[in-house]
Amino acid sequence: MGRPLLGVTAPWELFGLGPDGMVRIELARGRITRTAVPPVDSSGPISFLAGPGTAIVRPLDAVAGYAVPDGQPARTLTGPLGASGPALPGPDPAHMWTVVPSNGQVQAMRLTGFDGRPTAASIALPPTTGGNAAPDGAGYLTVYAAGGTYDLRPGSIRRITTGQLLAMGPTGWLTLECDDQLRCFTAAVDRSTWAHRVLGPAISTSGPSGLISPDGRAAAIVTPDSSGAGSVHLIDMSNGKDRRLAVPARADGDGMVWSPDGRWLFVAGTDARVHAIDPTGQDHDLGVRLPLLDELTTRTAP
Repeated sequence: MGRPLLGVTAPWELFGLGPDGMVRIELARGRITRTAVPPVDSSGPISFLAGPGTAIVRPLDAVAGYAVPDGQPARTLTGPLGASGPALPGPDPAHMWTVVPSNGQVQAMRLTGFDGRPTAASIALPPTTGGNAAPDGAGYLTVYAAGGTYDLRPGSIRRITTGQLLAMGPTGWLTLECDDQLRCFTAAVDRSTWAHRVLGPAISTSGPSGLISPDGRAAAIVTPDSSGAGSVHLIDMSNGKDRRLAVPARADGDGMVWSPDGRWLFVAGTDARVHAIDPTGQDHDLGVRLPLLDELTTRTAP
């Protein structure tokens, strides 16, 4: 493009995945690279992560996934990264959590490099979880089981909430909780102290967990509307103020990511635009035509 996009000068990058392949957006350099990626032979969830030198497309089902090395064609995932199951963000930009199958069941997840090399770190998944894990927003895992939602780290399990997890991030969680009389409200859960603070009225969403900005100031969640589309809400994590954005989002809540500095919320709209939302809720255009994208992720330097 010959200029930085959105005035970004830091070296983090934005990646998008859609039916026509992958785009790598180097905002500070103003450069966009499009790479063809074979269609994934599954209609189920897809893990899309970007790490040192490569991006990973890992379907949940037992079908082929792909690695897209920088500046090279996509290639089929092999070795530990080629196994079925999710790949979830790790505690640093160079690693991810991959499944450790045993007797056909997922019983643990191991910290693995983007080069496919496993580390010694692993997290056991209790049998009651069915092997289903999700990110916790800080590089570890959450699971849902009897009694609520739990945060899992190597050798550690702690319950986040007995209610519903609405959003997650490095600083904590946004939850929907109810008392014994079924009076419900949203609450902010601080990751460092585990204190629960009532934030505002109840918000209900049927989609996956939303995202809290890296600086902890705002949470972005998607709620389905009457037309079946999705509405993006920005929740102020200090006072619970709910701002609904005029962004045509997917009802399933996929296709959202915060910039590493928390300055921008990116939403892959159903209008084939990537919407860049600033802290005031204003929608900015990237100023470049992109293909339709379904998934977004970012990459920072290790």
